[in-house]
Amino acid sequence: NQNKNRYKSIIPYDHCRVVLQPSDTGNGYINASYVDTYRSPRFFIAAQGPLAGTVVDFWHMVWQEKTSVIVMLTGLVEQNKIKCEQYWPEQEQVYGDFTVTLNNTWTTTGLVKRIFSLQKAGCALPRAVEQFHYLLWPDHGVPRNPSQLLCLLEVVNKRVLEAPAGPVLVHCSAGIGRTGTFIALDFLLKMGKAEGKVDVFRCVQQLREQRVSMVQTKEQYSFLYEALLEGLLCGSTAVPVESIASRVHSLR
Repeated sequence: NQNKNRYKSIIPYDHCRVVLQPSDTGNGYINASYVDTYRSPRFFIAAQGPLAGTVVDFWHMVWQEKTSVIVMLTGLVEQNKIKCEQYWPEQEQVYGDFTVTLNNTWTTTGLVKRIFSLQKAGCALPRAVEQFHYLLWPDHGVPRNPSQLLCLLEVVNKRVLEAPAGPVLVHCSAGIGRTGTFIALDFLLKMGKAEGKVDVFRCVQQLREQRVSMVQTKEQYSFLYEALLEGLLCGSTAVPVESIASRVHSLR
C-alpha cells in the first residue's frame, strides 16, 4: 500500500485504522485512523491529505463513515510543495461511484467553508457534507493566535450536536501535526470544562497510541497551552455578523 501513503514513515496502526468496505477500486486501505476525543470514542477520523490516486478512496470513506463535517488544515501547495490533492470540484465531478457537487462557498479571513452534495451511484438520496478549510496554519508551525481556531472548534461541535452523523474527518498533509493539535485541543477543552483540570501530556500520549506522532513539534505542544488558556478562561470571543448590532447596543 506504499503508493497510497503520502509519507513513507506515516502509516496508520492496524488496531484503529479505517478499513474501506470491499469495492472495485482497491483493497480497503486508506491512510486514516479513528481517534477518540474526551469521553467520545471515535469522534474523529485523522487522515492524510488525499493523493491524486486516493481521492476516490477519500470520498468512499466519507460516505461509508457517514461523515458530514470535514476540517482541512493545510493549503494545497505550501512552500512550493504539493501538500494535498484538490479532492473537490469547482462545480460537479464524478469520483468513482461518487458524484460530488459544490453547492455553496463562503470565504472569510483565513477560512473557506464549502457545502457539498455527495451522491453514491445506486443510492436515491444525496448527503450534505460541510468542509471547513482553515488557511492560517503553516506546516510544522502554529497559528498566530488561537482565537479563530477556537471559534472553528466551537462551530464544528455545534454542527455535530445539531445533526449527529459519523466521525468528524480532520486532515492536514500527513494527518499528524496540525491534525493532532486540533484534535488534542478539542479533547482538552472538553476535559477542562468537565473536570476543571487538563492533562496535556496524557492526552497527547493517548492520541499517539491511535496515530503515530500526533502533535508533531514542540511549538505545536506549547501552542496547546496557549490555546487552552484562552479557550478555558475567555471562551469563544467570536460574534456572528448578524449579532454585531445587538452586541454593540448591549455594551452601551
